[in-house]
Parts: sequence; C-alpha cells; structure tokens
Amino acid sequence: MASSWSSLAYGAPQVISGIGEQRDTLHDRSIHIEMRRKLPGEKSRKLPAEYYEQQVAIRRRCLRWAEDNAPRLKNTSLQAPACCNDRAQDNWTPLFAMAAIAGDDWPEKISSAYLTFNASAEHDTDNAGVLKPYHITPGTIRMSDHYTPKGYKLSSFNDAFTRYLSISPQQTATSPQPIQGKVCSPI
Repeated sequence: MASSWSSLAYGAPQVISGIGEQRDTLHDRSIHIEMRRKLPGEKSRKLPAEYYEQQVAIRRRCLRWAEDNAPRLKNTSLQAPACCNDRAQDNWTPLFAMAAIAGDDWPEKISSAYLTFNASAEHDTDNAGVLKPYHITPGTIRMSDHYTPKGYKLSSFNDAFTRYLSISPQQTATSPQPIQGKVCSPI
C-alpha cells in the first residue's frame, strides 16, 4: 500500500490525449476517459485565453484539501473493489480513498464510475472488438419465429457513421489550388 501512496506524494496526475490506442504499458497504468469526435451540428464552448488564471481559487482549494488530508490518505487501507485487473485497481484506489474522506455521495459516485469504466466485458470476437469503441454491440436479430441469430442492426451504426464518416465543407482540407502557370484538368 505504501508504494501506491508514495507515488501520490512524488508524482502527479497527467492527462494524455491522442488519436488511436496508447501503448499497452501506458494504457495499463491509466484511467481512461473516452473522447469522441463531435457531430457536424454539435457546438463546443471554447475556453477563454485566461482560463488558467480564472481557476486559481479552485487550484488553491484542491491543494489545501490535499495538504490537509495527506496524513489520512497515507494511513488509509481502503482499496478499490476487485472487479478488474490489479493495475486498474491500483489506479483507482487513491480515488476511492479521496471519495471516502470527502464523504457525502462521493463514495457512490466513484463506485459507479469505477464499475462503468472497468466492468469486465465478455471476450470480444474480431468484429465486436473493432466495433466496441464506437458503442456498436451485437444483439439478437429476429429473422423468423425460430431463427434468432446474433448480429448487428444498421441503426446501431448511425452515430458512428455520422461522427466519423460524414464530411462537411467545414471539415475538408483547403480546396486544391492550381500551380502557378500550370493548368490542371479536373479528375
């Protein structure tokens, strides 16, 4: 237990974002929060340039809470439930300890998040494994009274198709430009 808390004392949480999968060694030591491409009609709020400066008060409160509760955090024997691999359990244990100290409904919130992020799924088949990141899952397809195979409904693909296959003028690259002095015929 001491090694988990010593990393808390000497390390710091990090946010790493990217396209595609992370290396297994990093992936295994992380808490994953999914990001998805926004739909063409979705709007996101831009952070103001002075956002970091605006958050001084919350950063100070977080630091104060961490300093005030460091002895309790170091002495806790609370562990995340064993519902997944050991590394995931190690990753979440400090969050369970902080939730227990914070009280109110934080222990329930962290338990719910833990189970949501780490619930062990059935072993994926090839297609299911590829489609899972897009929230496309197989289900029972009713073909007739006696024939109900597992398969995919086309409607299950709508969200992924809209997010990742639609190309609108705002998403396209710069339109082709003729080379100076050269005329290109259209393809």
